[in-house]
Amino acid sequence: MRRGSATTDGRFAYFTPRDSNSVYQYECSTEKWEELPSCPYQNSGLVIIDRELTAVGGDGWISFTNKLYTLRQRKWVEKYPPMNTARSSLL
Repeated sequence: MRRGSATTDGRFAYFTPRDSNSVYQYECSTEKWEELPSCPYQNSGLVIIDRELTAVGGDGWISFTNKLYTLRQRKWVEKYPPMNTARSSLL
């Protein structure tokens, strides 16, 4: 994994590889990785919004998306309104 999107909340770092739906969490204090539930879209940008891991945009098999999904209780849910413009590969 050489390219992708990453963010941190201070306790954890999160990473999603380019061209993948996989999401990984790195706990800084224990230096351990954990694979989280797959993101709904690949090539999403990861950000922390209101202390929650959020995937911004991305793409499916055919087109880009304007949706934002937040990881809550190990499930990706659509919490925020969609962006005006669909985006992918926010690198």
